Amino acid sequence: MLKITFIKNRKYMMFSLHNSVKFNLTALSVLILTACGSGGSNSSTNHHATPQQTSNQSSKILQPNPHNHTGGYTLINRRDKEKIHPLTNIDINKININDENIDIMLKPSEDINSPWAIYSQSNRDIIICCEKYSSTRFGIIDSPNESIPTYIFYNGKPTQSMPLGKASYSGEVIGGIGEYNKKTGYNSGISKFDVDFDEKKLKGTLTIKNIKPVHIDANIQNNTFTGTATSDAFKSDTKVEVQGKFFGENAKELGGIAESHDDSFNAAFGAQKQ
Repeated sequence: MLKITFIKNRKYMMFSLHNSVKFNLTALSVLILTACGSGGSNSSTNHHATPQQTSNQSSKILQPNPHNHTGGYTLINRRDKEKIHPLTNIDINKININDENIDIMLKPSEDINSPWAIYSQSNRDIIICCEKYSSTRFGIIDSPNESIPTYIFYNGKPTQSMPLGKASYSGEVIGGIGEYNKKTGYNSGISKFDVDFDEKKLKGTLTIKNIKPVHIDANIQNNTFTGTATSDAFKSDTKVEVQGKFFGENAKELGGIAESHDDSFNAAFGAQKQ
């Protein structure tokens, strides 16, 4: 698990990792039937059959509608009418928020045992996961004071052709409850998802340190999924929006955000296909 605790005007980071198509070709016969009779004759007729192809459902490819959003971000602890904003950055090592270019490269962390990249840049603390992801970035861009927004984000290279069938994903998450970035620090954890591409459904669980499990239920449209999250840790009237995308070839990765409308919960997550 990873935890980052804030103390006025200074920051101390404490982190620890918790982690055939089978194609049958049948030989086709070209039958030439010539019938000759004493009472007349029929012209010969050629019958050409086209071979049929069959494919395994799990490898069949669907083409999603074009969509230029590559990810999304939200502001932590700030009231915002549009809760999750779109990102349109093709370069996964850089994002542009409010005309500000922010590098999100996977630089070495101070903790060699942590998969998270944690470093300072332009008076911000950058917390990004993880080197094992080739097509996805997600994490937190933290500000030193309340005059500069803190962002939680996900971004990547969206999947261009979606598979069918079912798949399981496992990965990481970072986030917390309420004013966590000022009081209790950021907590990391694990994320797990079960995806049914045929039924266009995604279900998952975010297990974050010191928070009861957060359950995700979402619908898939093209390479994007949207839905809601619930948890016994939330107040009864708390509504948590979930948004994410599938990234990389054959939807090998996913990333997303879970964000409450009352700003009491925020999390960024990612996962790899198992």
